[in-house]
Amino acid sequence: MSVVTDQRARREDRPTINVFPVISQWGPTALWRVFSAIKKTDPDVVNLQYPTVRYPRFSLVDLLPIVLRRFLHKPVVTTLHEYSTFRALGRFRVESLARGSTAVIIPDVQNHMLLSASLPTIRDRMHYIPLGSSIIPPEDSEFDRDAWRQAHGLSPNTLMLVYFGFISPSKGVDIMLQAISQLPATLPVHLWLLADQEPSAPQYTAYHLKIAAQIEVFSKRYPITWTGYLPTSSVSEHLLAADLAVLPFTDGASLRRSSLLACIAHGLPVLSTGNYSPCPGVTVVPVGDVTALAQAALDLGARPHTLALLRQQATQTATQLSWPAIAKKTSSCFSQYISH
Repeated sequence: MSVVTDQRARREDRPTINVFPVISQWGPTALWRVFSAIKKTDPDVVNLQYPTVRYPRFSLVDLLPIVLRRFLHKPVVTTLHEYSTFRALGRFRVESLARGSTAVIIPDVQNHMLLSASLPTIRDRMHYIPLGSSIIPPEDSEFDRDAWRQAHGLSPNTLMLVYFGFISPSKGVDIMLQAISQLPATLPVHLWLLADQEPSAPQYTAYHLKIAAQIEVFSKRYPITWTGYLPTSSVSEHLLAADLAVLPFTDGASLRRSSLLACIAHGLPVLSTGNYSPCPGVTVVPVGDVTALAQAALDLGARPHTLALLRQQATQTATQLSWPAIAKKTSSCFSQYISH
């Protein structure tokens, strides 16, 4: 397998993967460089990963499937990670890209439904294949959950809630903190924010300051630990030790959210938002409803059997969303379009 990408990519010594970091800038010459690199590798199928932010919104990438199919006669399967969040122009670009591709993989049910409705003539070339987590729990782990919790001052009956991910307005962290403040004092709770304390972008600075101010106020009622950036091994430990993840996205839960996928991969139940649950192991309340979020957290915290059932569902879902399962589905999809 070969990966054609930009020069920020890190080469790794893997006998089965060749990395071609050929792009310095995603300008007009980028299309030719990608074309030349792909021609050199002579693949059976080309998989274009399309979150446009990775190409600094470089629109000529949209022409790549047409160019490769026309001049190299190679099937191009495009994986579309974005659609529902785009406005009219962005959706038009995605639809044009989908039409020009041999096939399309969509890793989110909502986007699959929306794009199928917009492009019914190519519906038979659209494939739903979910994503997996970028944070994988350790295999055959000797992790002692009880010992970890005891070492971090958590009693057996403490409800350990976690938030994991970046902190930005779309994540609803302020909603979560308001909901936690409404929980009764009789419920032993400790909230952990597994998040970098530095904003991921300058436009989120004000929101970070708002969250810090909320934590200062609400931590007088319940313990709140904002960990800052953590290595993946430490993230895994926190997710394995926790009782419930709270991820109140302002646009609803979906399987395109990497933080939700990480929680599910660790068998951790998730309390989120939206009109429907994206998978077993995730329970949802209406977006922006502080009272409903607080009530759901209280209900789950006070009902260990319900929480245990949700954990069992999350563990079963993790198997379906494992990378080996995803690789098998993807390989099957590619084989349909390879000329034998």
